[in-house]
Amino acid sequence: MSEQHDDRLQVEAAQRDPSRFADLYRQNFYRVYTYVVCRVGDRHQAEDLTADVFREALAGIRKFEWRGVPFAAWLLGIAARVLADHWKRSGREAGTPAPESGAAAPAEIEQSAMLFQLVHTLPTDQRRVVVGCGEDYAQSGIPLPPGRIVRTGRTQLVRRRQRTTQQPLCHR
Repeated sequence: MSEQHDDRLQVEAAQRDPSRFADLYRQNFYRVYTYVVCRVGDRHQAEDLTADVFREALAGIRKFEWRGVPFAAWLLGIAARVLADHWKRSGREAGTPAPESGAAAPAEIEQSAMLFQLVHTLPTDQRRVVVGCGEDYAQSGIPLPPGRIVRTGRTQLVRRRQRTTQQPLCHR
């Protein structure tokens, strides 16, 4: 089965039963989040705007018409509108024009989304080492876990290396 066919089946299922939208959300979250964070540059704003994108998509899923392009293209179109609205609002509030788009290329967005997904599949200890320490979380665009305390990067890295070297990388 092709990816496009799988997309179509998932969309049709979500159109019949909106609770099935969760599958589409999981499949496309990192792609949309990467698109937004590359344009906004602030992790917290990107999280809020990504939530707005999926809220609009869920509200409009019944109106979605399959035209042979990936479902993600529809989501990115919504994301572009949400971002445009965000920049208009923030420009009005601050009295400044919307910034020029320093947009990442689609290939970069796909690569970043794939990287986020792959890192997310790692076991927790390995993911912590890969993601990095302290302020590196904010740089990576990966949301901090709830209750996370930011320590100095060097201290945290040393502790993580110690923990991961004491445990086997493969869990059998």
